[in-house]
Amino acid sequence: MEGVSKLVAKYASIRAAATAEGIPYTTLRRWLAKEAGNKSVGCQMKLADANTKPAPGRSLSDFRSMYDKDTIIPARIKEALKTMGDWMYEVEFAKHAGVSLADLGAYRDQFADLVVTTRGEGRRAWGRTAGIAKQMREML
Repeated sequence: MEGVSKLVAKYASIRAAATAEGIPYTTLRRWLAKEAGNKSVGCQMKLADANTKPAPGRSLSDFRSMYDKDTIIPARIKEALKTMGDWMYEVEFAKHAGVSLADLGAYRDQFADLVVTTRGEGRRAWGRTAGIAKQMREML
């Protein structure tokens, strides 16, 4: 029998090759997976030529911007800083940025120059810029 991948390439699919050769589909699929070194091979798999470029898709940065908190939360904070007034209390700022207080607290250190802790009450306020935050600290 020819090489399994050559056989599949000849018939353009695993199912067609199995039918033409009188071999059970699952057996041919297992042989192809073993030959390719894969654990599983899709049932509608067609072997591509060596010159075929991968299909266009999304990049890793697209995935990161959708699911990685280390990217999403700082981006939301930066966007909220652009659209706020001169300052906001932290609870109000978290709502404005669309993040939870826990997430805001986890990434607060990245924006330490913008955070002002008030005396007595222990409340935090966020300044729009480092200059505004500095002026706020001087007033305390």
